[in-house]
Amino acid sequence: MGNKICPIPGSSFKTGERQGTPKIYRRNAAIYMTSLKTIHKGKFFGKENYGYVMPKERSFDINDQLDFDMCEFLMQRNGT
Repeated sequence: MGNKICPIPGSSFKTGERQGTPKIYRRNAAIYMTSLKTIHKGKFFGKENYGYVMPKERSFDINDQLDFDMCEFLMQRNGT
């Protein structure tokens, strides 16, 4: 897909209308579990993959200094 903008699945409005669509989950790279058997096959994901729904307040994606600063601020504000 590259940098192509795609419609939200199930939406009749091509640029969004996300409020009326089913929930869509995305990988946040926080937790991965797989078997040694799968790894020995040179793969990371097996045939059946399951998600773990992580609370938003525990799902920070830190890619740069601003992300880190925001996360640090929120943690201090919440006393964690």
